[in-house]
Amino acid sequence: MEVRKSFVWADFAYDMNPSPDLEVFQRIHSNSGVYYRVLQPLGRGGNSSVYLVEAMAGQHRGVLFALKLFSKVTDPVRLGRFKVEVDFLKKCDHPSIMRVYDDGEYAVSAGASRLIFPFVIADFLPKTLHQAMLSGLSMIEKLAFSLQLLSALAYLAERNPKVVHRDIKPYNIFVRGKACILGDFGLLKLLEPSSAGLVIGEPVASVGQAVVASVGQAVVASVGQAVVASVGQAVVASVGQAVVASVGQAAVANPDVDFILDSTGPRMARFYRTPDLVEYCKGRAELTVKSDVFQLGLVLAELFTGQNPHIPAVKNLFEEVKLNPLANFECSQKAGIQYLIQSMLLFDVSKRPNAADLLDSWEGLFREAVVISHQLEGRIF
Repeated sequence: MEVRKSFVWADFAYDMNPSPDLEVFQRIHSNSGVYYRVLQPLGRGGNSSVYLVEAMAGQHRGVLFALKLFSKVTDPVRLGRFKVEVDFLKKCDHPSIMRVYDDGEYAVSAGASRLIFPFVIADFLPKTLHQAMLSGLSMIEKLAFSLQLLSALAYLAERNPKVVHRDIKPYNIFVRGKACILGDFGLLKLLEPSSAGLVIGEPVASVGQAVVASVGQAVVASVGQAVVASVGQAVVASVGQAVVASVGQAAVANPDVDFILDSTGPRMARFYRTPDLVEYCKGRAELTVKSDVFQLGLVLAELFTGQNPHIPAVKNLFEEVKLNPLANFECSQKAGIQYLIQSMLLFDVSKRPNAADLLDSWEGLFREAVVISHQLEGRIF
């Protein structure tokens, strides 16, 4: 049999836990009909491997891309989330968000069967913001990057449904020349609620044969504070912020939180936690796009001062988020930069500004820096 585009897998697949390796000069055929030549491996993570490839035909012939090959195909929840990430990025059109150009599937023989590994063709972005900070950045570059990243967050917040990235850190932000690009959307959350308290586009808990909730086909009943949605044989109950899926005798507590905390894949970053994420994982609060503003505030604090003010969790990721005071740094616009970063790091979500609300102020600082740079050097870069 051929295992293809399914959440139900043969028993042997769970035991094999395959992770295919692509060979240098190997050709990979995409869904668009284009062949890509593998040039070298770039890295391997918990869920996927990344390769440098060259397009061999079409309008992008000769262009270098990154091929991201998803390996955890035996895990239906991870596979579902990967597909959500790919579908989202294919629809994105913002210069500060990583772009996906093509996709496809790579088949590997496994005895009498075949396993299908999905892949995407995306921007080749070899330098992270973390690496750029280590090599040194000018003040005008830091302000330009801040403005671009805020523009990306404003774009995500204006999407329908709204999108929360949830994993903003210097290792997931890339630099190409003077452009700053937000990538790695493996932990994204779509915020459009359904009448059943679920989130459209979010993979739902998988137990045995996998549970998929269909919004619109669900029958919703309200009992006191509990909301219960019945979909086929599956029953999904939401009490407060907790979500429990029950199939037969099996039950899984909020799979989204489990995924955030999973140590073998995307997880809540230990050094970039937000109070919003912690409260969400505890089932005490809804998540909003302002969580990303807080995370970006931590990144910008590190960008300008060289130090992340976040005090790392010691025992577990549910610990209360605590911050050190912003480290000192020197520049003519220090007061304005400090004020804006501190506003992004407000614990009170109602007082913390949205990304769109911050654009004018950061743009003002950037324009001031442009004027100063022209006065001193006659150019900005």
